[in-house]
Amino acid sequence: MTLAPFGLYFVPNNTLQTWWQTTTDLPFSLELCWGATNFFLILSLRLSTILKPTTPLLSSFNSIKQQANSHYFNSKRDNNNVRIHFQTLGDGPLIILCGNGLGCGLQFSVPILNAIEDVGLLSIVTLVTWDYRGLFKSTEGTENNKLETAFFSVRDSAMDAAELLNHLKCEQCFAYFGWSTGVQVGLELAGLFPNRINKLVLLNGAHGHILHSLLQPFFRLPFLGDLLHLVLFALRRSFAFYQLAKWFTLSAIKVVSLLVLRPICFISGRSYYNVYAVNYFTDFFAYGQDHSAHYLKYPHSLDAHSAFHLLPEIQNETLIITGMGDVITPAYHSYEMASMIPYAELWVANWGTHFVLLEYPQQISEAILKFLERGSEEMIAEKKLERLELEEKAAKEKEREKEIEDKEEREKARRNCLPAAGTRISVFWPLEQKWFRGVVDKIDGAGRATISYEDGDTETLNLKMEKWKKEIWSTPQKQTTQKPRSLLIALPVRGTKIKVFWPLEDKWFAGVVTSVDKDCGRTVIRYDDGEVEVIEDIQLERWEAVSSSLSRPRHNPLNF
Repeated sequence: MTLAPFGLYFVPNNTLQTWWQTTTDLPFSLELCWGATNFFLILSLRLSTILKPTTPLLSSFNSIKQQANSHYFNSKRDNNNVRIHFQTLGDGPLIILCGNGLGCGLQFSVPILNAIEDVGLLSIVTLVTWDYRGLFKSTEGTENNKLETAFFSVRDSAMDAAELLNHLKCEQCFAYFGWSTGVQVGLELAGLFPNRINKLVLLNGAHGHILHSLLQPFFRLPFLGDLLHLVLFALRRSFAFYQLAKWFTLSAIKVVSLLVLRPICFISGRSYYNVYAVNYFTDFFAYGQDHSAHYLKYPHSLDAHSAFHLLPEIQNETLIITGMGDVITPAYHSYEMASMIPYAELWVANWGTHFVLLEYPQQISEAILKFLERGSEEMIAEKKLERLELEEKAAKEKEREKEIEDKEEREKARRNCLPAAGTRISVFWPLEQKWFRGVVDKIDGAGRATISYEDGDTETLNLKMEKWKKEIWSTPQKQTTQKPRSLLIALPVRGTKIKVFWPLEDKWFAGVVTSVDKDCGRTVIRYDDGEVEVIEDIQLERWEAVSSSLSRPRHNPLNF
């Protein structure tokens, strides 16, 4: 007996064939064990070849929940006061509306979100998704006016999407991205409001009557859809034992995760499969018994709906993606849609399942991006340019605000850095909107200073509360003559007006004595032309007293 043909069908290299030849002389029982080991080893290698490891999406899965912004709007149809929860990611001018699968959120679209960000489109687009009425954070109406089962329909979900676009003040979304349940919602939306959508991207969906094709990957079986309806009715009636069903389901998913999902993740190199599956079933029970009951109503609505008659009338460019191994929405639905929608194209993953976007994230993301960019190059380039201009304008505004803030900080620091006595400063008088120059006669640690101005006024104020700056004044150089100390006259008195002879100019210049040091003769003179001079020894200069006094009216400053 030989198992070689079965094993060699999966052999990726010649090494395994050599291994097989070593078992030809073994007993049958050992040969059978070796063949089984060989089979599982080859199967794992084959799966690793088909499902090539890619960049893990776990971090993106968790970050989407944190980065997405939550909002609400109230549906005004049917007077039911349904509060619809929706999420946005990005703040660009182009809207991409995402119709999720039943029980799924925006995080299940992580691969396409990453691709959009990688090519730089996330800066010009805003991704928007919403929770179908009665699911997750979308309510089913007020406490006294809850929705009947008839309002959990595909058409109501499509109408909610249209109201969401109205709420966002969006006349036409750049693209509609639908997966599973979102495909039927997107087809209904395109049929009701064809001008509200530019392009359609439909993944792993059906055009209607989903229960009559569920678990029927090759062809539809009679009566199976009716049987699935009965199963769903039985599950809804079992909610009398809700807590027991919750415990049993969550326990079962833990066992399945340990024995099935984790080995598959190990073989395929994609650990996020397990996280996605566990999150999906956990969310089913996480929002309470009403949420779980509403969830089980939607399959009935999806089976009652059909957009088959609308397909030839859909004029939007459409990209349809499916996997041949999809048993939830079999591939023949996608083939039927592609054949009937006039401007549709089909992308098929031969080894893909219902979660083809997670299985082939890179290939599908590239296909979607090429489809979105085709024919929209000018619009995308224009939006990118507008976005760049807005960012540059915002950067300049931020820089200007920072300069103002820095200037205020410098002004504050300058005010706290008090001048020393004898320092020349200028003080700003707000009533006159002018700077007046003076000398700090004295100052204390609290900033209270006495200022002698050029015009003879003296003011006491708090420099910490005033706008002031240091000044450097230059005076013309004079030629001084040494005179014998015995010939010198007495020192002038502070506040008197004198005139000083400048030999280089051969003129007398009048001014007011603002300060005099009697020990060394150091004198500060404020001339009538506005100049201030510090004479180290007035006794070495030629000066005379002037009988008339200087009077220059100014407003009364604010003293502190």
